[in-house]
Amino acid sequence: MEKIFEFFDSSDFSKNEPDWNRAKELEHFKAVMSSEGDEAEKFAYLEIVLKKLGVPRLSELEEIYTISESLQFLVDYYKNAVQVSDKSPNSSPLLPQSAESLQILFQEQEKSVQILTSICDGHEELRERVQNRKIDATSFFQDYENREIQQFQKYQALAASGFDAMKSATSKDSEITVIVKEMNNLSEMTNIVKKHAFNVNLQIGLSIFKPVKEGQPVNLDIMEKLTKFYVTIEGLRNIVLLEKDFAKREQLREDLRVEEQLLADFLNQDDTSEQILNFMEGTSAFLTRASENVISLEAIQKVILQYVKKMGKFATQANQLMSKSSDHLKKVGEIFKKLNEGKVRTEF
Repeated sequence: MEKIFEFFDSSDFSKNEPDWNRAKELEHFKAVMSSEGDEAEKFAYLEIVLKKLGVPRLSELEEIYTISESLQFLVDYYKNAVQVSDKSPNSSPLLPQSAESLQILFQEQEKSVQILTSICDGHEELRERVQNRKIDATSFFQDYENREIQQFQKYQALAASGFDAMKSATSKDSEITVIVKEMNNLSEMTNIVKKHAFNVNLQIGLSIFKPVKEGQPVNLDIMEKLTKFYVTIEGLRNIVLLEKDFAKREQLREDLRVEEQLLADFLNQDDTSEQILNFMEGTSAFLTRASENVISLEAIQKVILQYVKKMGKFATQANQLMSKSSDHLKKVGEIFKKLNEGKVRTEF
Protein backbone atom coordinates (compact mmCIF):
# COMPACT_ATOMS: atom_id res chain seq x y z
CA MET A 1 0.00 0.00 0.00
CA GLU A 2 2.96 2.27 0.55
CA LYS A 3 3.58 2.14 -3.22
CA ILE A 4 0.03 3.34 -3.94
CA PHE A 5 0.31 6.06 -1.30
CA GLU A 6 3.37 7.47 -3.09
CA PHE A 7 0.89 8.95 -5.60
CA PHE A 8 -0.53 11.29 -2.96
CA ASP A 9 0.69 14.62 -1.63
CA SER A 10 -0.65 17.16 0.83
CA SER A 11 -2.64 19.08 -1.79
CA ASP A 12 -4.82 15.99 -2.37
CA PHE A 13 -6.08 15.99 1.22
CA SER A 14 -5.81 19.36 2.92
CA LYS A 15 -6.00 22.98 1.96
CA ASN A 16 -3.81 23.73 4.96
CA GLU A 17 -0.75 21.87 3.64
CA PRO A 18 1.64 22.62 6.56
CA ASP A 19 -0.70 20.66 8.89
CA TRP A 20 -0.62 17.56 6.68
CA ASN A 21 1.15 14.56 8.22
CA ARG A 22 2.21 11.91 5.68
CA ALA A 23 2.82 9.17 8.25
CA LYS A 24 -0.57 9.76 9.87
CA GLU A 25 -2.38 9.87 6.52
CA LEU A 26 -0.63 6.66 5.43
CA GLU A 27 -1.91 4.80 8.48
CA HIS A 28 -5.43 6.08 7.81
CA PHE A 29 -5.13 5.03 4.16
CA LYS A 30 -4.09 1.51 5.19
CA ALA A 31 -6.97 1.26 7.65
CA VAL A 32 -9.54 2.33 5.04
CA MET A 33 -8.24 0.05 2.30
CA SER A 34 -8.02 -3.02 4.53
CA SER A 35 -11.51 -2.54 5.97
CA GLU A 36 -14.70 -4.22 4.76
CA GLY A 37 -16.62 -0.97 4.41
CA ASP A 38 -15.65 2.63 3.66
CA GLU A 39 -16.43 2.13 -0.05
CA ALA A 40 -16.96 5.84 -0.63
CA GLU A 41 -13.56 6.75 0.80
CA LYS A 42 -11.92 3.89 -1.10
CA PHE A 43 -13.27 5.25 -4.37
CA ALA A 44 -12.18 8.75 -3.36
CA TYR A 45 -8.63 7.45 -3.03
CA LEU A 46 -8.98 5.62 -6.35
CA GLU A 47 -10.15 8.79 -8.10
CA ILE A 48 -7.04 10.62 -6.88
CA VAL A 49 -4.80 7.88 -8.27
CA LEU A 50 -6.58 7.86 -11.63
CA LYS A 51 -6.38 11.64 -11.80
CA LYS A 52 -2.63 11.40 -11.24
CA LEU A 53 -2.49 8.95 -14.13
CA GLY A 54 -4.46 11.27 -16.39
CA VAL A 55 -7.58 9.05 -16.45
CA PRO A 56 -10.72 11.07 -15.60
CA ARG A 57 -12.99 8.03 -15.13
CA LEU A 58 -12.70 4.26 -14.73
CA SER A 59 -14.59 3.47 -17.93
CA GLU A 60 -11.94 5.30 -19.94
CA LEU A 61 -9.45 2.52 -19.27
CA GLU A 62 -11.71 -0.06 -20.88
CA GLU A 63 -12.48 2.28 -23.77
CA ILE A 64 -8.79 2.75 -24.55
CA TYR A 65 -7.38 -0.73 -23.93
CA THR A 66 -8.68 -4.26 -24.15
CA ILE A 67 -7.51 -6.46 -21.32
CA SER A 68 -5.37 -8.55 -23.68
CA GLU A 69 -3.65 -5.38 -24.91
CA SER A 70 -2.91 -4.31 -21.34
CA LEU A 71 -1.62 -7.76 -20.38
CA GLN A 72 0.59 -7.99 -23.46
CA PHE A 73 1.95 -4.51 -22.79
CA LEU A 74 2.82 -5.42 -19.20
CA VAL A 75 4.48 -8.69 -20.24
CA ASP A 76 6.58 -6.92 -22.89
CA TYR A 77 7.48 -4.18 -20.42
CA TYR A 78 8.58 -6.76 -17.86
CA LYS A 79 10.75 -8.55 -20.45
CA ASN A 80 12.41 -5.25 -21.39
CA ALA A 81 13.03 -4.45 -17.71
CA VAL A 82 14.67 -7.86 -17.20
CA GLN A 83 16.76 -7.39 -20.35
CA VAL A 84 18.08 -4.00 -19.26
CA SER A 85 18.74 -5.31 -15.77
CA ASP A 86 20.69 -8.26 -17.18
CA LYS A 87 22.74 -6.03 -19.48
CA SER A 88 23.92 -3.71 -16.75
CA PRO A 89 25.84 -6.16 -14.52
CA ASN A 90 27.41 -7.76 -17.61
CA SER A 91 28.93 -4.38 -18.50
CA SER A 92 29.77 -3.31 -14.96
CA PRO A 93 32.91 -5.41 -14.39
CA LEU A 94 34.53 -4.05 -17.54
CA LEU A 95 34.30 -0.37 -16.66
CA PRO A 96 35.77 -0.66 -13.15
CA GLN A 97 38.68 -2.62 -14.62
CA SER A 98 39.20 0.07 -17.25
CA ALA A 99 38.99 2.81 -14.63
CA GLU A 100 41.51 1.00 -12.42
CA SER A 101 43.93 0.54 -15.33
CA LEU A 102 43.62 4.21 -16.23
CA GLN A 103 44.23 5.22 -12.63
CA ILE A 104 47.48 3.22 -12.48
CA LEU A 105 48.67 4.60 -15.82
CA PHE A 106 47.66 8.11 -14.76
CA GLN A 107 49.78 7.86 -11.62
CA GLU A 108 52.76 6.51 -13.57
CA GLN A 109 52.43 9.22 -16.22
CA GLU A 110 52.14 11.87 -13.53
CA LYS A 111 55.37 10.64 -11.91
CA SER A 112 57.11 10.46 -15.29
CA VAL A 113 56.12 14.03 -16.17
CA GLN A 114 57.33 15.23 -12.77
CA ILE A 115 60.73 13.63 -13.42
CA LEU A 116 60.86 15.17 -16.89
CA THR A 117 60.01 18.55 -15.41
CA SER A 118 62.77 18.15 -12.83
CA ILE A 119 65.27 17.22 -15.53
CA CYS A 120 64.32 20.19 -17.70
CA ASP A 121 64.44 22.53 -14.70
CA GLY A 122 68.04 21.42 -14.19
CA HIS A 123 69.14 22.52 -17.66
CA GLU A 124 70.17 26.00 -16.52
CA GLU A 125 72.31 24.58 -13.73
CA LEU A 126 73.82 22.08 -16.17
CA ARG A 127 74.79 24.82 -18.60
CA GLU A 128 76.36 26.86 -15.82
CA ARG A 129 78.35 23.92 -14.45
CA VAL A 130 79.55 22.93 -17.93
CA GLN A 131 80.53 26.51 -18.71
CA ASN A 132 82.48 26.93 -15.43
CA ARG A 133 84.21 23.58 -15.87
CA LYS A 134 82.85 22.32 -12.56
CA ILE A 135 82.07 18.92 -14.05
CA ASP A 136 83.57 16.50 -16.50
CA ALA A 137 81.59 17.91 -19.39
CA THR A 138 81.97 14.93 -21.70
CA SER A 139 80.77 12.16 -19.38
CA PHE A 140 78.19 14.31 -17.56
CA PHE A 141 76.63 15.62 -20.72
CA GLN A 142 76.31 12.12 -22.16
CA ASP A 143 74.89 10.69 -18.92
CA TYR A 144 72.47 13.58 -18.59
CA GLU A 145 71.32 13.27 -22.17
CA ASN A 146 70.90 9.50 -21.88
CA ARG A 147 68.88 9.85 -18.67
CA GLU A 148 66.63 12.41 -20.30
CA ILE A 149 66.15 10.32 -23.43
CA GLN A 150 65.35 7.25 -21.33
CA GLN A 151 62.78 9.20 -19.33
CA PHE A 152 61.12 10.51 -22.48
CA GLN A 153 61.04 6.99 -23.89
CA LYS A 154 59.48 5.73 -20.67
CA TYR A 155 56.82 8.41 -20.85
CA GLN A 156 56.11 7.61 -24.51
CA ALA A 157 55.63 3.94 -23.60
CA LEU A 158 53.28 4.96 -20.78
CA ALA A 159 51.43 7.29 -23.15
CA ALA A 160 50.98 4.45 -25.64
CA SER A 161 49.63 2.17 -22.90
CA GLY A 162 47.39 4.98 -21.71
CA PHE A 163 46.03 5.48 -25.21
CA ASP A 164 45.19 1.78 -25.47
CA ALA A 165 43.52 1.85 -22.05
CA MET A 166 41.52 4.97 -22.97
CA LYS A 167 40.49 3.39 -26.26
CA SER A 168 39.35 0.25 -24.44
CA ALA A 169 37.43 2.27 -21.84
CA THR A 170 35.75 4.63 -24.27
CA SER A 171 34.81 1.77 -26.62
CA LYS A 172 32.22 0.81 -24.01
CA ASP A 173 30.57 4.22 -24.23
CA SER A 174 28.23 3.25 -27.05
CA GLU A 175 27.14 0.12 -25.21
CA ILE A 176 26.53 2.02 -21.99
CA THR A 177 24.70 4.76 -23.90
CA VAL A 178 22.30 2.15 -25.29
CA ILE A 179 21.64 0.76 -21.81
CA VAL A 180 21.03 4.25 -20.39
CA LYS A 181 18.68 5.07 -23.28
CA GLU A 182 16.71 1.86 -22.75
CA MET A 183 16.49 2.58 -19.03
CA ASN A 184 15.26 6.12 -19.69
CA ASN A 185 12.66 4.81 -22.13
CA LEU A 186 11.33 2.42 -19.49
CA SER A 187 11.21 5.21 -16.91
CA GLU A 188 9.32 7.51 -19.28
CA MET A 189 6.67 4.82 -19.77
CA THR A 190 5.87 4.54 -16.05
CA ASN A 191 2.49 6.29 -16.22
CA ILE A 192 1.23 4.30 -19.20
CA VAL A 193 2.36 1.09 -17.47
CA LYS A 194 0.37 2.02 -14.38
CA LYS A 195 -2.70 2.64 -16.54
CA HIS A 196 -2.42 -0.83 -18.03
CA ALA A 197 -1.90 -2.37 -14.58
CA PHE A 198 -5.00 -0.62 -13.23
CA ASN A 199 -6.96 -1.71 -16.28
CA VAL A 200 -6.01 -5.37 -15.77
CA ASN A 201 -6.78 -5.40 -12.05
CA LEU A 202 -10.08 -3.56 -12.41
CA GLN A 203 -11.40 -5.58 -15.35
CA ILE A 204 -10.41 -8.90 -13.80
CA GLY A 205 -11.97 -7.76 -10.54
CA LEU A 206 -8.93 -7.78 -8.26
CA SER A 207 -8.47 -5.10 -5.63
CA ILE A 208 -5.64 -2.79 -6.63
CA PHE A 209 -5.14 -2.07 -2.93
CA LYS A 210 -4.65 -5.67 -1.83
CA PRO A 211 -1.24 -6.03 -0.14
CA VAL A 212 1.38 -7.78 -2.24
CA LYS A 213 3.84 -10.37 -0.99
CA GLU A 214 7.35 -9.08 -0.50
CA GLY A 215 9.89 -10.82 -2.71
CA GLN A 216 7.27 -12.74 -4.69
CA PRO A 217 9.05 -13.96 -7.86
CA VAL A 218 7.42 -13.30 -11.21
CA ASN A 219 6.11 -16.37 -13.03
CA LEU A 220 6.04 -15.15 -16.61
CA ASP A 221 4.39 -18.37 -17.83
CA ILE A 222 1.26 -17.55 -15.83
CA MET A 223 1.04 -14.03 -17.21
CA GLU A 224 1.63 -15.19 -20.79
CA LYS A 225 -0.98 -17.94 -20.42
CA LEU A 226 -3.44 -15.39 -19.05
CA THR A 227 -2.74 -13.11 -22.01
CA LYS A 228 -3.41 -15.95 -24.47
CA PHE A 229 -6.74 -16.69 -22.77
CA TYR A 230 -7.90 -13.11 -23.25
CA VAL A 231 -6.61 -12.89 -26.82
CA THR A 232 -8.58 -16.04 -27.68
CA ILE A 233 -11.74 -14.91 -25.87
CA GLU A 234 -11.70 -11.39 -27.32
CA GLY A 235 -11.13 -12.85 -30.77
CA LEU A 236 -14.03 -15.31 -30.41
CA ARG A 237 -16.34 -12.54 -29.20
CA ASN A 238 -15.60 -10.50 -32.29
CA ILE A 239 -16.09 -13.49 -34.60
CA VAL A 240 -19.42 -14.33 -32.95
CA LEU A 241 -20.64 -10.81 -33.66
CA LEU A 242 -19.60 -11.05 -37.30
CA GLU A 243 -20.75 -14.62 -38.04
CA LYS A 244 -24.09 -14.69 -39.91
CA ASP A 245 -24.52 -18.45 -40.17
CA PHE A 246 -26.63 -19.55 -37.18
CA ALA A 247 -25.05 -22.99 -36.74
CA LYS A 248 -21.53 -21.67 -36.96
CA ARG A 249 -22.38 -18.83 -34.62
CA GLU A 250 -23.76 -21.26 -32.02
CA GLN A 251 -20.64 -23.39 -32.26
CA LEU A 252 -18.48 -20.31 -31.81
CA ARG A 253 -20.54 -19.34 -28.76
CA GLU A 254 -19.96 -22.79 -27.31
CA ASP A 255 -16.24 -22.46 -27.96
CA LEU A 256 -16.38 -19.07 -26.27
CA ARG A 257 -18.16 -20.51 -23.21
CA VAL A 258 -15.51 -23.22 -22.91
CA GLU A 259 -12.69 -20.68 -23.06
CA GLU A 260 -14.41 -18.39 -20.57
CA GLN A 261 -14.84 -21.29 -18.13
CA LEU A 262 -11.20 -22.27 -18.54
CA LEU A 263 -10.26 -18.66 -17.87
CA ALA A 264 -12.50 -18.51 -14.79
CA ASP A 265 -10.90 -21.68 -13.41
CA PHE A 266 -7.46 -20.27 -14.12
CA LEU A 267 -8.27 -16.98 -12.39
CA ASN A 268 -9.59 -18.83 -9.33
CA GLN A 269 -6.17 -20.34 -8.75
CA ASP A 270 -4.25 -18.57 -5.98
CA ASP A 271 -1.06 -18.49 -8.04
CA THR A 272 -2.81 -16.59 -10.83
CA SER A 273 -4.27 -13.83 -8.67
CA GLU A 274 -1.01 -13.49 -6.74
CA GLN A 275 0.96 -13.14 -9.96
CA ILE A 276 -1.36 -10.43 -11.28
CA LEU A 277 -1.18 -8.48 -8.03
CA ASN A 278 2.57 -8.90 -7.66
CA PHE A 279 3.51 -8.46 -11.30
CA MET A 280 4.23 -4.73 -11.08
CA GLU A 281 6.15 -5.24 -7.83
CA GLY A 282 8.32 -7.83 -9.56
CA THR A 283 8.81 -5.57 -12.55
CA SER A 284 9.73 -2.69 -10.26
CA ALA A 285 12.43 -4.82 -8.61
CA PHE A 286 14.17 -5.33 -11.96
CA LEU A 287 13.82 -1.65 -12.81
CA THR A 288 15.36 -0.67 -9.48
CA ARG A 289 18.31 -2.99 -10.00
CA ALA A 290 18.80 -1.75 -13.56
CA SER A 291 18.60 1.87 -12.42
CA GLU A 292 21.20 1.31 -9.69
CA ASN A 293 23.54 -0.37 -12.17
CA VAL A 294 23.12 2.46 -14.69
CA ILE A 295 23.87 5.08 -12.03
CA SER A 296 26.99 3.13 -11.06
CA LEU A 297 28.12 2.85 -14.69
CA GLU A 298 27.60 6.56 -15.31
CA ALA A 299 29.63 7.42 -12.19
CA ILE A 300 32.52 5.26 -13.38
CA GLN A 301 32.26 6.81 -16.83
CA LYS A 302 32.74 10.24 -15.28
CA VAL A 303 35.87 9.04 -13.47
CA ILE A 304 37.24 7.61 -16.72
CA LEU A 305 36.53 10.88 -18.51
CA GLN A 306 38.45 12.78 -15.84
CA TYR A 307 41.47 10.50 -16.27
CA VAL A 308 41.27 10.86 -20.05
CA LYS A 309 41.27 14.67 -19.76
CA LYS A 310 44.15 14.72 -17.26
CA MET A 311 46.23 12.32 -19.36
CA GLY A 312 45.58 14.56 -22.35
CA LYS A 313 47.06 17.45 -20.37
CA PHE A 314 50.08 15.29 -19.54
CA ALA A 315 50.60 14.70 -23.26
CA THR A 316 50.57 18.45 -23.93
CA GLN A 317 52.94 19.08 -21.01
CA ALA A 318 55.30 16.31 -22.12
CA ASN A 319 55.43 17.71 -25.67
CA GLN A 320 56.32 21.13 -24.28
CA LEU A 321 59.04 19.59 -22.10
CA MET A 322 60.43 17.69 -25.07
CA SER A 323 60.65 20.90 -27.07
CA LYS A 324 62.24 22.72 -24.14
CA SER A 325 64.68 19.86 -23.60
CA SER A 326 65.68 19.85 -27.24
CA ASP A 327 66.49 23.57 -27.11
CA HIS A 328 68.48 23.27 -23.90
CA LEU A 329 70.43 20.23 -25.03
CA LYS A 330 71.27 22.03 -28.24
CA LYS A 331 72.65 24.99 -26.27
CA VAL A 332 74.59 22.68 -23.94
CA GLY A 333 75.97 20.93 -26.99
CA GLU A 334 77.15 24.26 -28.36
CA ILE A 335 78.85 25.09 -25.04
CA PHE A 336 80.44 21.67 -24.97
CA LYS A 337 81.75 22.14 -28.51
CA LYS A 338 83.22 25.56 -27.70
CA LEU A 339 84.84 24.18 -24.58
CA ASN A 340 86.58 21.55 -26.63
CA GLU A 341 87.68 24.21 -29.09
CA GLY A 342 88.87 26.47 -26.28
CA LYS A 343 86.50 29.23 -27.41
CA VAL A 344 84.31 29.55 -24.35
CA ARG A 345 83.72 33.12 -23.26
CA THR A 346 83.44 34.10 -19.63
CA GLU A 347 79.73 34.84 -19.98
CA PHE A 348 76.90 33.35 -21.93
